[in-house]
Amino acid sequence: MICQEPDKQYGYLVEAVKSAGATDAILIQTSDIVIEERVQLKCKTGCPSYGQRFSCPPFAPTASEFKQMVLEYQDALLIRFQSSVIAEPDVVYSLLRNRTDPTVSQDIRERTFQFNDALNEESRKIHDIMLELERTAFLAGNPLAQVFTVDCCDHCKSCNIKGGVCVHPSELRYSIEAVGINIIKTAQNAGMQITFPCPIPPDRITLLLIN
Repeated sequence: MICQEPDKQYGYLVEAVKSAGATDAILIQTSDIVIEERVQLKCKTGCPSYGQRFSCPPFAPTASEFKQMVLEYQDALLIRFQSSVIAEPDVVYSLLRNRTDPTVSQDIRERTFQFNDALNEESRKIHDIMLELERTAFLAGNPLAQVFTVDCCDHCKSCNIKGGVCVHPSELRYSIEAVGINIIKTAQNAGMQITFPCPIPPDRITLLLIN
């Protein structure tokens, strides 16, 4: 069930994240969060970060494990940031192919890497905003508040996978896809209109589990 008006108990979080740059922040119940095994399947078959970052599968909780964790929460904040990173459709809709297919032109390849670099920089900024939001919720009496970030964690340029341990565990957060959240269905349940394929510039969707 969607909370039609932000609960006064959490209105300060809505205000805080909007002041930090979010375009939407909708308070929902955790029963509106759709978690599916097949989302992590897409991570495994379509994402170059699979197995390369501690924020990603197979290091993230499985969808089944995360479903059990979510049952211990009641409220969540679904958050959207409007990206400022713009690229042409020939880049945005073929990111993986443009990076790996040797038949792709050098021009498209370069523009793809430029887009990825700009998007990663924006993701780091959103990551910091979400960490601060989690801290705000924590200090307000929600000790188990947990945020998720956009894309994979990019706090370090090179993840310490070979070392076997995250070197910045207090900053590590999972993306919502990494734990199996179906963004499209969850946004629909929240009454948040999103477009797929993604618009240009893309929406950046993330989440805060509160209590």
